[in-house]
Amino acid sequence: MTTYASFNRQNLAVLRSEMDAALNKFAANSGIEIKIGNMSFTSDNVAIKLEAKISGSKSMREQKLESALQLQSRIDQLTLEPINGKQLVGYNPRAHKMPYVYLELKTGKRFKTTRTAAKLYFTTPKSIARTLIAA
Repeated sequence: MTTYASFNRQNLAVLRSEMDAALNKFAANSGIEIKIGNMSFTSDNVAIKLEAKISGSKSMREQKLESALQLQSRIDQLTLEPINGKQLVGYNPRAHKMPYVYLELKTGKRFKTTRTAAKLYFTTPKSIARTLIAA
């Protein structure tokens, strides 16, 4: 155990590794995952961000992204199933020009795309038929 007279970058690196070891030991017994986030500090104070989640579950960011993708794909009548070696995997509501993210299954690379291109890539014949019937 290290004692600290003041905080600096070198001390915080040591503090992070010690906390990580202690939290991982606790997390293993509790069935949760704990991640140490950002640390902001002055010479005598440090603020540490911690994230904890149930082991194997999705983080809040992943859950929000997934629900936004599902909602937006319904609005634009897109499928989340793989089509022609591509699969829609993300939606970024703040990216106005290229909000959709897709995965090329053959290479494993992720690409951003526009709403128009996403409609071309990920519209199934069934959703096209629904659009024509509704019109």
